[in-house]
Amino acid sequence: MTKIYTAIALGLIVITCAAAYLLQQQQRLETPNNQVLNIAQEMDSDPKKQQEINTLAHAGHPLAMRLLADQAKTNIASWPQALAWYQKAADAGDDSARFEAAMMHLQGQGASENPQLARRELAQLTTLPRAQYRLGLMLIYGQGGAVDTAKGQQLIMAAAQGQDKMALFLLANWYLSGEGNRPKDEQKALQYFEAAANRQYPPAMQTLALAYETADLGLKMDLARAQTLRSMAEHIAQCKDQHNDVVKLF
Repeated sequence: MTKIYTAIALGLIVITCAAAYLLQQQQRLETPNNQVLNIAQEMDSDPKKQQEINTLAHAGHPLAMRLLADQAKTNIASWPQALAWYQKAADAGDDSARFEAAMMHLQGQGASENPQLARRELAQLTTLPRAQYRLGLMLIYGQGGAVDTAKGQQLIMAAAQGQDKMALFLLANWYLSGEGNRPKDEQKALQYFEAAANRQYPPAMQTLALAYETADLGLKMDLARAQTLRSMAEHIAQCKDQHNDVVKLF
């Protein structure tokens, strides 16, 4: 009888421990993203914060997994690990991680180059402007599958409407040259160049700087503004920090 009671007690302990573990894992999964980001910002100065992110990632927190992937991607030797974390985060519902995984497959980072897989992954990100832009280009050039120029152009337009800076810049060039099934329209080209510059996109800033130097795109010559734009573009191109905020230049 004693053995039976002992077995029952041990069973209850195991069940209690398992329940506590599951509860702890669920609490980790429910950690707000802003809290995860705050922890990540302190990783360089506090090793304990790195462990917290590791723990959250292994519990399956999508953002924590993506942050570990971002960290691993800074080292070429760790690209396979980065790709694995991006894929896990994508499977957990993180669209940004799915985009990064798709780009690594496209560029052959961490695994063999696989444009077909990249195209399938990007096709799942129907509302992410940067994914629309990349998929649009792949469709236009037949990368990873059949050419579908019309659909590709539609995706580029959708990405530009979503304020993707590369899509805005490409659309500006289409209007400037009359390509992409767009009529030549210098005024619209200028508007899209300015929109891309407001998104801190160096090529757009450089294009507008040249336009101010040569009085092109219907602009009046303004050498001072041209120099300002060139300086900003050079700084952004060389800066290690991300420049994703909108800056009202125009």
